[in-house]
Amino acid sequence: MKDIAISDSVVYIGADDHDIDLFESQYVVPNGISYNSYVILDEKTAVMDTADVRVTDKWFENLENALNGRKPDYLVVQHMEPDHAGNIRKLAEKYPDMKIVGNAKTFPMMKQFFDIDGLDEFGKFGALDTEEDWACEARRYYFNIVGKYGAQVQALLKKAAALDIKMILPLHGPILKENLGYYIDLYNTWSSYQPESKGVFVAFASIHGNTAKAAEKLAGMLAEKGAEKVVVTDLSRSDIAENVEDAFRYDRMILMSSSYDGGVFPVMEDFLMHLKAKSYQNRKVGIVENGSWAPTAGRVMKSYVEGFKNVSLCEPVVTIRSSLNEASEKALEELAAAIAE
Repeated sequence: MKDIAISDSVVYIGADDHDIDLFESQYVVPNGISYNSYVILDEKTAVMDTADVRVTDKWFENLENALNGRKPDYLVVQHMEPDHAGNIRKLAEKYPDMKIVGNAKTFPMMKQFFDIDGLDEFGKFGALDTEEDWACEARRYYFNIVGKYGAQVQALLKKAAALDIKMILPLHGPILKENLGYYIDLYNTWSSYQPESKGVFVAFASIHGNTAKAAEKLAGMLAEKGAEKVVVTDLSRSDIAENVEDAFRYDRMILMSSSYDGGVFPVMEDFLMHLKAKSYQNRKVGIVENGSWAPTAGRVMKSYVEGFKNVSLCEPVVTIRSSLNEASEKALEELAAAIAE
């Protein structure tokens, strides 16, 4: 285990998992994931969460090394997701005199997962033994895992503001010891659904390539008209979690999609459903639809946008008939001017 120094009385006992391909069976984790767990060694001994069953042996080895012959008096269960609660039963069986500490919701859930008688954030993707940019993976983790619960995070940050915080010990990702204001400020921005950066995220869904060509043309127009940054992504060939991350990162977004079966191309609808689930809000959005005989993508995309909180729809809504022509290119330029303002 990587030696992680916390304090004389707090010991890290978590474990890295490099064999996992998808976190929660949906998020790509090329650098793995860490299951963080801690032991507090004081007059009483408290274990702070267990770990996923994928790392059971390593977690118990780390625990026993930290205990050094002592027995845990308490297990503090912060939440019941299996990646942190997977070894509760085994720990309870090993130390039957240990008391389990949780809230009113903890114990009914525990009985659902385990047959035991008597019975969150600043995280990021990536294992601890991998060096990588914190903000990128923390942002992707936050908006995809926690994004819907901004109000709860805001409430937690208000409580934390009254504390003298020396370090942050998350359930996934590195221990944060320095420059805590930077991390807390980012979480305040993210959880209040405010844009982090000035820029335009262009998300397109193209069947045969004509909508893709229009997206590249639009990106050039946006740059020419002074957009601070332009990020273009093909929804069919990119990680949905990264797309959600970028949608929340920037203050403007343009949705571009081919029509399909009287609606919108499926990858675009999937993307919009993710944004709806994560409470996308406080942005400016433009729409570009494509269709050969009966364009329908714009109607569907607009219905999602109108359901987002405090999102303004930028005019014009551009319709492309199969491929760009003089009229649709002019409309595209009008949209670029309106979005780039």
